[in-house]
Amino acid sequence: TVSSADPHHVDPASFLAAQDLRFTVVTLDGREVELVPNGRHLAVDVRNYSDWAQRTLDYKIHEFDTQVEAIRRGLASIIPQRLLVLFRWDELELLVCGQPRVDLELLKRMTVYSDCCESDRHIQFFWQALESFSEEQRSGYIKFVWGRARLPLDKESWEQPHKVAIFHPPRPAFGKPQPSIDSLLPYAHTCYFTIDIPKYTSAEVMRKRLLYAIENCPEIDGDQTTTGRRAAAMGFDISDSDDEDNSEAALELSADAEEGDS
Repeated sequence: TVSSADPHHVDPASFLAAQDLRFTVVTLDGREVELVPNGRHLAVDVRNYSDWAQRTLDYKIHEFDTQVEAIRRGLASIIPQRLLVLFRWDELELLVCGQPRVDLELLKRMTVYSDCCESDRHIQFFWQALESFSEEQRSGYIKFVWGRARLPLDKESWEQPHKVAIFHPPRPAFGKPQPSIDSLLPYAHTCYFTIDIPKYTSAEVMRKRLLYAIENCPEIDGDQTTTGRRAAAMGFDISDSDDEDNSEAALELSADAEEGDS
């Protein structure tokens, strides 16, 4: 840095002249902020570069004080602040955010089934798909079906089980044919940590449709996504009762429509 430049190897005056530095700093969101009044017009030279370096360092250290204070107040509203000193930063992160990786064995133990069972062929396809996913894709699945990116730490921390159910296709609009099972996409109820899965005919179709839903319907209010709007435009009859809580992930999309996006 300029403040630690070795005068035996670098001529500070020449270095500073070449840099054309001013008493300003660029924030993380790209704004230019003056470190002193009229700092845009004050050049950094050998007489003041130590002051400039210290002011820049101080600004960067305290740039997010307001945001950090808001986080501190939020935590203190749930956990007595005096207890936070008992944890290292990484321990607190683990308690607040959970494990960074998705524990599939824990997820399996905390899964219940509706109108299906673990031994069903399409349910085996489902678990095979999750096992083949990367950590990022598994995290995307949890967000898709629950609105969160991580699982609770252990069995005792779960508020509700992960539920897997059969997907019952809605009625097609008048005059439209019933689509094939393999052209349907999963349907998530995020409030209930539930996913409705069509009885796909192969592991390949299961993996492809699940990934498509995860990658194209990541938001809870999925009806405002391109996928949700297109599904509605195709005329599928989704009742309000089916739509009250979920991520609107994958209503019925034809295989042709999906391939058109790829």
